[in-house]
Amino acid sequence: MPQRSYNYAVGRVKALEARMMDPAKLRRLATAEMSDFLKALYEIGYGDCNLPCQDAFEELLKKEMREVRQLIWAITPEPEVTGLFLLPVDARNLKVLFKARLQNIDPSGLLEEGGLFPTALLFKAVGEKSYWVLPKPFKNSLDELEKQLARAVSPQLVSVRVDGAVFSYVESVLANKKNAYACHYFSLLADFSNLRTLLRARALRWESDAFSSLLVACGGVSRQTFLQAFALPDEQLVSALSRGANAVPLCEVLTEYLSKNSVSALETKAEALLMRFVLRRRSDFTDIGPIIHYLLGKEAEAKSLGIIFAALIGGTIADLPEF
Repeated sequence: MPQRSYNYAVGRVKALEARMMDPAKLRRLATAEMSDFLKALYEIGYGDCNLPCQDAFEELLKKEMREVRQLIWAITPEPEVTGLFLLPVDARNLKVLFKARLQNIDPSGLLEEGGLFPTALLFKAVGEKSYWVLPKPFKNSLDELEKQLARAVSPQLVSVRVDGAVFSYVESVLANKKNAYACHYFSLLADFSNLRTLLRARALRWESDAFSSLLVACGGVSRQTFLQAFALPDEQLVSALSRGANAVPLCEVLTEYLSKNSVSALETKAEALLMRFVLRRRSDFTDIGPIIHYLLGKEAEAKSLGIIFAALIGGTIADLPEF
């Protein structure tokens, strides 16, 4: 029976990490034949997937991640804090549900299990436009979203409001739990999110009030700093944002974007810096670091495997993310 102790939890994930694919092995698989690729997956426990069918392969990856998340829930000594790292699943499900409702399509087969909230609960809440069953930060944000959607349909607004709800909830939990690891990770994540919003708002020539309303909570760089940077020319952005707890990684991401003028480059750099933080804390046996390293490492592995499989099917070269 799993025990809720760090010794037990870290021991479990460290044993499981031995079966994960490191970046070097993933790069080798990217140049392998399909049969060798599927054999390698079978050998590390992904199950049998002999038929190179896109839908079957995606279901294989989803099944693996469901099992990983179930294990994390079962063994973590800090479920409230660890649950915050499952919120991306909920955010994706909420966005799918809202956009499916706006387009009048059935989202049933599009939802993913393993988030903080059951998919049935989210399905019912969005379908009925009633959010009282969700924590207050979610309820408040989604109630406001419904008011805005009643005035104008906007899939982009759905995404930013759901993200805002997630960060508001994270902030409310961490105000009580004070977990240093989670505080640092989510402050980085929030700053990267606000940087993306800044760049998008400038490109679309939004008013500063519209930009301000979409900044999310939890960041290490203040809202005021982002607002002051909003009207500055590109060449002054790095200097303007070089303040606050996450100034160095934030400016690394911004510099990458400015040098390549690419949102994709920004996303890749941000993911790499987040993973760098996770890797640095993977050996702390007295905190959730090793647990989150395993969870996020498996997510990164699944993403890379999906990219490799799609490339093998299409006869192209896999463009793997930076690790």
